[in-house]
Amino acid sequence: MRELRNRRRGFLSCITTKRQEIDDLSNDVNNLEPVRVKLAELTDVFRKFVKAHNAYNSELVDDTQRKNQMSTSPKLKFELFLSDC
Repeated sequence: MRELRNRRRGFLSCITTKRQEIDDLSNDVNNLEPVRVKLAELTDVFRKFVKAHNAYNSELVDDTQRKNQMSTSPKLKFELFLSDC
């Protein structure tokens, strides 16, 4: 779960960086082609972020359901605790 969360954060960071690069380039009308390239890169990173977000969200739902279904077993509670660390 931590790996999915970190992956999602990484893509979000890339999105922020790409947006800033586009903002910096868009101040000059001569930078039309570099802006197009950066926009294509931003679109690609955003798609990857959406996939990572969906995977993370799905894992959250699955993990919550698993915890709710089996929360009565002390052994399972301990295993879930360890998996969250």
